[in-house]
Amino acid sequence: MAESMTIHASWTRADFVVALVEFIQGPLFSRHGTGAANIDAATPLFETGVIDSLGIIDLLAFVEQTTGRPVPLRKVDMRFFGTIDRIAREFWREGEDHDPPR
Repeated sequence: MAESMTIHASWTRADFVVALVEFIQGPLFSRHGTGAANIDAATPLFETGVIDSLGIIDLLAFVEQTTGRPVPLRKVDMRFFGTIDRIAREFWREGEDHDPPR
């Protein structure tokens, strides 16, 4: 998936999950080369080494760009970023406009 992907207002949480998996398996993995390249929404991202201290920065940027909202510093925590499912539950809001900031 290209980092300059188009975000559609009709996206659902399931679409966001797919985009997260593709981002982690694609651009994030190729930049950082950490963890397993084959993941799903329930894969523990930190415990399995998929995300490391550098990868979380790129993941944060991707979530912010895709949702169109900043991630509050208090939510940069494994409670919210431990799995793709957790990220989607915490940061995707159905029915909201998720156009990225310009």
